[in-house]
Amino acid sequence: MIYAPIPMPTKGRFLTLFDVAIARAIYPVLLELARTAAEPIFFVDLIDRTRQIVADPDHPIHSQIPHGMGRRLEALRMFTDAQDHPDLSCLVTSATGTSPLVDFEDRIALLRSHDWTGVEDELGQQCAIWEKHLRRRPKRTRHAAKELMWEHFNANRARYHADIELKFREEILTELEIGADVEDVFANIDRTLREPVPT
Repeated sequence: MIYAPIPMPTKGRFLTLFDVAIARAIYPVLLELARTAAEPIFFVDLIDRTRQIVADPDHPIHSQIPHGMGRRLEALRMFTDAQDHPDLSCLVTSATGTSPLVDFEDRIALLRSHDWTGVEDELGQQCAIWEKHLRRRPKRTRHAAKELMWEHFNANRARYHADIELKFREEILTELEIGADVEDVFANIDRTLREPVPT
């Protein structure tokens, strides 16, 4: 199969540099799980396992919280879906410990039978393309990021989940500092907060 790069999404869920960095970091952890796991692991376990292999203390995985991990997995799923690879995100579940997928055993079998040769290199190429696009955005100072966050939140408070500013303030500020669009940042986190927790 010839690798075909995926363009930046232009509708729906928008990517951020944090999404891309974490998708790349969790891939080898998920691939190892695909070979050995008998059941899904929790979001917090995926974060902990990935932290063990990412030495850079400034990498976003070290500040990632479990509640927001589902949307980080979406970036990886964009890649695997587009390249006709099985969905590695089925290996991870919420703190309830119950996979939302009724066909989990079938999916594990598909993951184990799939040829993953060269896929990590393909993912690296894809992430580099996404990162190049995202880094074109001008960075902001901490002060400018705070002003933009409060201006947007105060003008649009009714649109967003009540917990968005309280629980995700630091993540919002960090993404705004690296140049992310304020509408995209708030919309992505709001969507995560409103998604039902699998039971």
